[in-house]
Amino acid sequence: MRKLTPIFLMLLMTACTVPPKQVPKNEIERALSGKRPVQKTEIETPKPEKSHYQVIERGRSTRASQTPSKALIPAVKGKSSAAVKKGKEAFPLLNLEDASLWEVIKIVADYRHWNYVIDPAVPDKGINIRLNSTIEGLGVENILHLLLSIYDVAMVNRDGMVYFVPTKGADYKLGAPVYVGNKVGRDQIGEGWVTQVIPLHFVSPKDLSPILKEFISTGGKIVEDPVTSTVVIIDRLPYVRKIMNIISLFDVNIFKNKKMLLIRFQNADAEKVTNNIIEIFKGYGALPEDKYYITSIKDLNALLCVTPLQEVVDEVKFWSDKFEKESEVGEAQIFIYHAENSKAEDLVNIIKELYSEEHTATKDSKGKLELRPVLKGDFKVITDKNNNSLIFKTTRRDYNIIEKTLKQLDAPKKQVLIEAMILDVSLSGSLSYGFTFFLKHLQADAGRGGEFHFQPGADAGGFTGAYTFLSKQFQIDSVLNMNEVKSRTNVLSTPHIMVLDNESASIDVGEQISIQSGNIAVPGAAGTTNAGVYNSTSYQYLSTGVKLNVKPSISNNGIVRMEIDQSYSVPGSSTGSGNPPIKNRSAKTIVNVPDGQSLIIGGMIQQSQTNNDNGIPLLSKIPLVKYLFSNKTQSRSKSELIIIITPHVIYNQVDANRITNEFRKEIDKFRTEIYGKLKE
Repeated sequence: MRKLTPIFLMLLMTACTVPPKQVPKNEIERALSGKRPVQKTEIETPKPEKSHYQVIERGRSTRASQTPSKALIPAVKGKSSAAVKKGKEAFPLLNLEDASLWEVIKIVADYRHWNYVIDPAVPDKGINIRLNSTIEGLGVENILHLLLSIYDVAMVNRDGMVYFVPTKGADYKLGAPVYVGNKVGRDQIGEGWVTQVIPLHFVSPKDLSPILKEFISTGGKIVEDPVTSTVVIIDRLPYVRKIMNIISLFDVNIFKNKKMLLIRFQNADAEKVTNNIIEIFKGYGALPEDKYYITSIKDLNALLCVTPLQEVVDEVKFWSDKFEKESEVGEAQIFIYHAENSKAEDLVNIIKELYSEEHTATKDSKGKLELRPVLKGDFKVITDKNNNSLIFKTTRRDYNIIEKTLKQLDAPKKQVLIEAMILDVSLSGSLSYGFTFFLKHLQADAGRGGEFHFQPGADAGGFTGAYTFLSKQFQIDSVLNMNEVKSRTNVLSTPHIMVLDNESASIDVGEQISIQSGNIAVPGAAGTTNAGVYNSTSYQYLSTGVKLNVKPSISNNGIVRMEIDQSYSVPGSSTGSGNPPIKNRSAKTIVNVPDGQSLIIGGMIQQSQTNNDNGIPLLSKIPLVKYLFSNKTQSRSKSELIIIITPHVIYNQVDANRITNEFRKEIDKFRTEIYGKLKE
């Protein structure tokens, strides 16, 4: 017992001591590596009512986010968005979907700990941002600057307060998804509006923007950001792709520290001006030929100059302006314009009516000055029908003006692919109150149906309760694939047709049935077996089935105005006269539909009644007792005709492809023949 006493005392002393604090494994690893602990900064994420977004800190394992939408795109394929890049300064990678500009401002302001005020006039509409590549040095604040410049909003710092105010009408394609990177992402499909933020590595935005502006569409926009050395392209995806190809040609090492100049001529011939300037520069003894590269772009009638010297740029501008002014006057020449998309006789009538009646500026009786003539001289024009061409005799200046008008008139027409689906929906179960009620119920449950824009009162052939809906294609597909809809839907027709802008297209699917149109009493021939009077019945054919007539008109912003005339007719059971009744449901309307969105026309409900006689064979035919062995039933059914039409605008890129190829040819020539001689 005495031997065990020291052991018990040691156990008691051990139990009374405080155990050492356990050091986490990550702290031990950090201490062994010699790295200082990095203090984490939490980002307070605002909670919008409808939007789904996430804020991810690069180089950090924590994230503050709401439930992300399935459509959100990771920054780098195969990697976690939180560990994409560890640079000198970690900055959030923003993936936002259907977030407002106000929400983006609040995220950045809270992250930067700003005191801020947002003007109520700042647009508060949906914005989609997807960063699909890493941009070193471009922080969350710089992304905000880009968004503000896109939507014409200014950020003003004053007395410790940041003010966000609109600079002018901020109506520029709000809601277009924002992508960042030098390449088009795999998810960027279709021909809708996008905003592409493109970082430049070797050339400045100021030098490259004048070249890029030649390739944007009518409603497109280019924003320069010299602070971050980026350009922002707001345009339709096909144009954005083409502009990114142009950027890939110029944003290369051979153009580093060099100035680029593109000058378009209205009157002068670019090739002649280029040759003249090269000859003039050869006379400058102090200007070696390896200090500049000048070439002409024929399709643009433009001059392209690449040089490391600002003095060369100034000289090219001076001589180009001089030759342009001298070309305003000159001798008459012969010019031939080959019409590509229109008839030459149609074009010549417009040109004659537009320019032939011009006269010098005079004052009318009220003393108001009339419009000055556009052309400075006379011109003659004839038509070559065999070659579909116009032949002009006029000066170079006047022809350039006429040619500009001709190219706008002779532009390729846009085309529209019309996708239509005609359904006959049985109104029973959850659809018993009609498709309208069903869609409104789905709209209240956003997780199932999404958002539908209800437009009551549309003209649908005089049917009471007719309506139209506007929705995105994937929302329509999700609704049609629901079990309660799929089991009650009969697809009558799914026609697809391509049609030119402002032209009509028609689809007729069905059969022709013969109906009795009348009886005529015809006297027979005397002395024959047909003597007397007999009746002659005449028949005619009537088309039944599905008929669809559409006439689309495309606006510059991608809105398709459609004149729709649709009918669906089905012959019923034959009557005593031999002619079956024709059940017809039709809709006629004029609507505006955004490119790629679906239009639903419904409300055309038809009710039918069926009488059924059931009984035991033979016994159900015996008089008096037949009622004991038979019964009669009536069944009623309702169905609604649903028309879904989706327009897809097809844009012509032939001219842009040709100009891009010419640029590529000149750049390849510069790279192989000139680069190396052009000293910095």
